[in-house]
Amino acid sequence: MWSDIFIRALESKSISEIRKVPKADLHNHAGLGYNLNRLNLLYNIRVSPPNPVMCDLYEMDAWIMNQLVPCLPATFSFIDLLQLTVDEAIDDGVAVLDTSIDLWFIGKHCRGIVDACNEISQICSRYSGKIEIRPEIGLNRTQKPDEIEDVVFELIKSGVFKSIDLYGQELEVKPDGFSKIWQYAGKYGLKRKAHAGEFDSAQMVRHAVEVLGLDEVQHGISAAACAETMKWLAENKIVLNICPTSNVKLSRVQSIGVHPARVLYDNGVRITINSDDIAVFDTTTSQEFLKLYDTGLFTARELDMIRNTGLVG
Repeated sequence: MWSDIFIRALESKSISEIRKVPKADLHNHAGLGYNLNRLNLLYNIRVSPPNPVMCDLYEMDAWIMNQLVPCLPATFSFIDLLQLTVDEAIDDGVAVLDTSIDLWFIGKHCRGIVDACNEISQICSRYSGKIEIRPEIGLNRTQKPDEIEDVVFELIKSGVFKSIDLYGQELEVKPDGFSKIWQYAGKYGLKRKAHAGEFDSAQMVRHAVEVLGLDEVQHGISAAACAETMKWLAENKIVLNICPTSNVKLSRVQSIGVHPARVLYDNGVRITINSDDIAVFDTTTSQEFLKLYDTGLFTARELDMIRNTGLVG
């Protein structure tokens, strides 16, 4: 039933109808997973949006630190941002939400691990009838693994978090140093993810999967440049959680119409479509599906198959 509705909604280019269809958002950062208007209304502030197109992650990080963070009240809580992210997802018809909660938020804006886990669990329970929230531990590559592993191990053991993700400047810090943490996460049944191949090479996508034992790769679009890597990803059933607008606005891809998602899909790589950072890129998962259809990169039926990959993955 939902497939027919989704296909018709795409063909009619009705974003309101697309939003009614269940979908997954498996590449979402809770600290930035909401439209800026929601944040401005909540705190009675005015955060100016970033440039429509940025050179790289450095420019994005500069906007966060120089424009977003200074506007936030000193007493702001990451739980507020998580709440905004969940509300945004529900309005967009997201049925399964893997949302990353950065370790910095937990350390700075909570009274401890137990307090953080309790508050996150309360939100998950409160919305259990509307959306499946799967909290994700988010680690930045700038963090030193040996300095954070005790705290991360406690978060892993808490049972609250369902996955773990590594992000940041992948060209500067390789994933190898985090292998112990990722092994521990695997032992406790967490889905293991990491940003790879957003800016680095196809070879580094495979390297990250092998070193960290990844189940899914966030972005991974560089793999499209190497037939051997794509074949390996397809054979090993590694899912790439792709965010097309993010790739365009960070100057990684020229336009949606030439996004490498097409090449990856045609080579048998399992992909999903996701929002990334809504506050930064001003797009939701539903809008991403419509953009991919509107540019002719995928047919409505292909996009429905991709939608279902996210829901069952």
